[in-house]
Amino acid sequence: MKDKNISRFTMQAMLMAIMIIMGFTPLGSIPLPFMKATTTHIPVILAAILFGTKSGIAFGIGFGFVSMIRQTLMPNITAFAFTPFIPIPGVDSFNWQGIVIAFLPRILIGLSVAYLYRYLIKHKVSKKITLLISAITGSMVNTVFVLGLIYVLVGGAYAAAQGITKNALLTALIGTVISNGIGEAILAALLVTAIVTALQKVFPDLG
Repeated sequence: MKDKNISRFTMQAMLMAIMIIMGFTPLGSIPLPFMKATTTHIPVILAAILFGTKSGIAFGIGFGFVSMIRQTLMPNITAFAFTPFIPIPGVDSFNWQGIVIAFLPRILIGLSVAYLYRYLIKHKVSKKITLLISAITGSMVNTVFVLGLIYVLVGGAYAAAQGITKNALLTALIGTVISNGIGEAILAALLVTAIVTALQKVFPDLG
C-alpha cells in the first residue's frame, strides 16, 4: 500500500509539473490547420479521471494559479480578466473578477470530470465511451465557463479593450465556443483516451 501511494503521488507530481510547463511554454497549445488548440486543461482532466475528485480539484486550482501568474507576468490587453493584480480599466476597486474567472472554471473541470467519469463507469458504460464523454465535457466546461464569466463579469471592459461593443463581444465569444471549443474538446478526447488507456494497462488500479 505504501509503494502504491508513493507511485500515485509521483505520477501526480509529474502531471502537475507537465501542466506548469505547458502553461508557460508553447506546449500549452497545438497548432491545427484551422485553429490553435489549448491543451493546458488536459492534465486537469487526466488527474480527475485517474486519481479522483480531490486531485481534480487540486489540479484545477493549480491550473488557475498557472493562468493567473502567466497573465500577471506576461500581460496582454485583456489580462485583467484572469488576474487580480491588473485592475479592470475604468474600475476603481479590487479586481475579484479576475480570481473568479481564473479559478472557478478550472475547478469545475476537475469536479465535473471526476463525477461524470465515475457515474458512467458505475452504470456500465464502455470505458472508451466514458473517457471520450468525460474529456469532451471537461474541455467544454473550461471553454464555456471561462468565456461566459468573462462576458458576465467583465464584458464591458473586455469588449472596450478589443475595440468592440458588448453585443459584438457576445457574438465573438459564441463563435469562439463553436470554432475553438469544439476542436479543443475533440483533441482532448483523443489525447485523454489514448493516455488513460495506456496508463491503465500498466497501472490497472488507476481510475
